[in-house]
Amino acid sequence: MILFVIDVTFSVALVTVAAGLAIHGVRAGTLSEGQGIMLLGLSILLLEPMDQVGAFFYIGMGGLGSQRGIFGFLRGARASSSDDSVDVPESADPAVVVRDLRFGYDKPIFDGVSFTVARGARVAIVGRSGQGKSTLLALLQGELVPDSGTVAVGVSAVVRQSTWLFSGTIADNLRLARPEATDAELWQALERARVADEVRALPAGLDTQLGEQGLGLSGGQAQRISLARAVVSGRPVILLDEPTANVDLRSESEILSAIGDLGREFTVIMATHRAGAVEHMDRVLHVEGGKIVDVTGEVL
Repeated sequence: MILFVIDVTFSVALVTVAAGLAIHGVRAGTLSEGQGIMLLGLSILLLEPMDQVGAFFYIGMGGLGSQRGIFGFLRGARASSSDDSVDVPESADPAVVVRDLRFGYDKPIFDGVSFTVARGARVAIVGRSGQGKSTLLALLQGELVPDSGTVAVGVSAVVRQSTWLFSGTIADNLRLARPEATDAELWQALERARVADEVRALPAGLDTQLGEQGLGLSGGQAQRISLARAVVSGRPVILLDEPTANVDLRSESEILSAIGDLGREFTVIMATHRAGAVEHMDRVLHVEGGKIVDVTGEVL
C-alpha cells in the first residue's frame, strides 16, 4: 500500500508540475502553446519508465510474500511429519513405509493406503494414466504432503521424466549431486549407468561441454547421465518417474538394463507405463481407484 501511494503521488506531482510550468511559460511568453503541450506530453511519457522502476518494487515485495508463504508451508509440513512417528521394527528396517495414506485434490486419490518397500528391492508402480502413479511418486519424494497418514522414505535421489541437465561440462552436471566426488567416482557411476563408453568417445570426456537441457546428447544418453548423477549422490533410494517415456526402444533397453544392474545397496522405485519395464522389477504395484494392488492380488 505504501508503494502504491508513493507511485500515485509521484505521478500526479510530476504531471501537475509539468502542467504548471507549461501554463506559466505560455502566459510569460517564453513558451508557445505548442511547446507547452509538448512539455506536458513529455512529462506523461516520462511516467512509463518510472512506472517500470516501480513495478520492480512490486515484484520484489510479492516475491518476499511468496517466500514467507513457502517457508511457512514447509515448516508446517516438517512439523506435521515429525508429529507422526513411524514405529518400524528394527529387524525389518524397510526403505519406505506408507501407512494409512490419504490424499486428494478435488476428490480423493488415495484412501487409506499402506505398504512397505524392503531395502534393496526393485518396485514398479503401474496403472492407467490419471490413476495416481506420478502423484504417489511425488508423495514419496516429499513434493506433496499427505492429507493424513504417514509417508517415511530414506534419503532419496530422483530421476525425472524430463531430464534436467544444465549448461556446463558432464562432470559439472554429475557433481551437482555431490560436489566433492572424484573423477574416479564419476566414471564408476557412468559405468553403472551404462553410459561410460559413450562419454569416453566424446571429444573431451568428462569435460565435454553440454548445452541447456543436455544439448549435445541424445535423449537416452541424457537420461542415463541423470541416472549416473543419482548414483553419484550415494542416496540409498532412487525414485524414477517414467524414465523411458521420451526415448527410443534401444535407449529404453539400455536404461532398463542400467537400472537392473544397480547394486542392491540401492532401493529402486519406478513409475512406468511401459510393459517391458517391469521385467527387471521384484515387485509390481498397480494403482487404480484409490487403491494399490500388489501383483499377488492383495489390496494394500
